[in-house]
Order: sequence, then C-alpha cells, then structure tokens
Amino acid sequence: MLKHIICLLAFLNFSMLSMAQSSSTEILKQHEWKHRLLLVFADSDSSNKYNEQIKEFADHEGVLQDRDLKMFRLFAQGQSRFGDQPLSIAATRALYRKYETEEGNFAVILIGKDGTEKLRTSEVLKLEKLFSVIDAMPM
Repeated sequence: MLKHIICLLAFLNFSMLSMAQSSSTEILKQHEWKHRLLLVFADSDSSNKYNEQIKEFADHEGVLQDRDLKMFRLFAQGQSRFGDQPLSIAATRALYRKYETEEGNFAVILIGKDGTEKLRTSEVLKLEKLFSVIDAMPM
C-alpha cells in the first residue's frame, strides 16, 4: 500500500512539474517572432541588483517598447510576474530550471524573437549594452 502511495505521489509531482514547464513554455511560445523577452532573475524584489536593474529601465519604457521588449520578473522569494500578470511558483521554478539559473542568484537574460538566448549577465544590464545587442540582430 505504501509503495502505491509513493508511486502516486511521484506521478503527481511529475505531472505538476510537466504542467508548470508546459505553461512557462507556452508563455514563451506566445511571444516567439513577436517580442524579445527580458528575464530578470533575483532573490526578491528588494534585491539591490534587481532594484538597480529596474531603475536602469525605468525612464526608458517607450524605447524598450519600440524594440518589442517584454519583461519577466522572476524571484526565488515573492511573487514573480510577467508584465502585470502573476506567475505561479511552479512556472517560476520551471523558468529557473530551463535557463539554468540558481534560485537566489541575480541574472538578466535576453531572449530573441526566435526564442533563443542572445545575452546573459549576472551584473546589472546597461541599456547601451542591451541596445547594441538588439540593434545588431538581423531583422
């Protein structure tokens, strides 16, 4: 009986993981060939590097939109978001795994319109660097 319960729990855990991965993959797929995605990973929304990064982007929302950028804010602790949309803990963890980012570490990843990773940094990403990478991409 205990063996059956353990098997059932393992199956449920695998099913939930698969659903989280597919939901995060679906979110990414919805934006392929339409938007570039910025994934900002941080321990929490009170992280120093996270707040520096958000300040770097704060006064340039129009320019970011002109370059078709959408942002994920992914936290090891606290509510992760895609734009104004909250993300589940499972979807957040799936994105941490997909992009091989250790929970709690700061990272910024740029995903191109083709769905592939174009830039990764563990430091605050300056707009000049971001724009130079984007502007060098083929149209």
